[in-house]
Amino acid sequence: LLEPPLMSKLSISAIVSTAFSYGCIISTLFILTLPIECQRIELESTKYHMHSYTIHKSMALGGFAAIAGVTQLVTPIVGMLSDHYAPMTMMPKKHAKAAKLLGRRLPYLLLGSILTVVGAVGQFYASNPIHRNQVLDPTGNDMPLDGNTVGAGSTRIYLKTVMLGGAWMEYTIFFSLCMIGINVVYTVMIALIPDLVPPSQTGVANGSLALMIVLGSLFGFGMYYEVLEGDILNMYKMYAVVAFMTGFISYASVCNRARILQQVDSINTSMKVEDRNDDMERNQPYEANIRRFTQSERTVTNQADMK
Repeated sequence: LLEPPLMSKLSISAIVSTAFSYGCIISTLFILTLPIECQRIELESTKYHMHSYTIHKSMALGGFAAIAGVTQLVTPIVGMLSDHYAPMTMMPKKHAKAAKLLGRRLPYLLLGSILTVVGAVGQFYASNPIHRNQVLDPTGNDMPLDGNTVGAGSTRIYLKTVMLGGAWMEYTIFFSLCMIGINVVYTVMIALIPDLVPPSQTGVANGSLALMIVLGSLFGFGMYYEVLEGDILNMYKMYAVVAFMTGFISYASVCNRARILQQVDSINTSMKVEDRNDDMERNQPYEANIRRFTQSERTVTNQADMK
């Protein structure tokens, strides 16, 4: 039987490329981004909600760390679900080919990538709690909240400033989505190694995974200090782009490897059928001789009984 072909180091790195986004997001989010965000939440909650409550920086940072820990509980659940996921029985027959190609892991890889990107974009929105909207003022009596009037006459259009008051609730929701997504992606990535990589290259795959995490972390810190110059809002844009790109690369690489493995399985199945047919053809003369010998014995026995 044919053995699955060995993989190049580049192909293995492409399959575990989501480790790059994991290292980039997790390291910089907790060391650089969250402390600044928690400081912002404390200042804005004090400014806009000082008569009701104030969210202190240490309390907010501890809360986000707790949420990150709780979201890691999805990893064994996703692993179990992906182990028992049967796409061929859960999708219509007209999509059977696509379901076979997606397999058990890729649907969860796509789901995790989408949650990560949505969470990053949502954090970008909630991290900028002052939004300007164009509002039509039909009476001309109300003055714009920020003093910027556009137009003239009795009907004026002005830019209204909407204060979200720290937006800590919105930020917490999208942060949770991002953490769930990144943990789902990491779980699927770990499961893909024994599924797709030959046993003789498992060590190479684990080494590539660790290297991707380190490179992603260095990339995130380098972007923050050298390119983005400490701009937190642009960090969220970087998170979304990196998560999307690595998810796409991993998806394409897994599909390509799955096609190769399917071709190998198809060839091996054909070879097994041919071997079975050859065995049957070789055994036919032997079985015919046995039948003739058995019939001869029965004839001799009957003749002896008659005598």
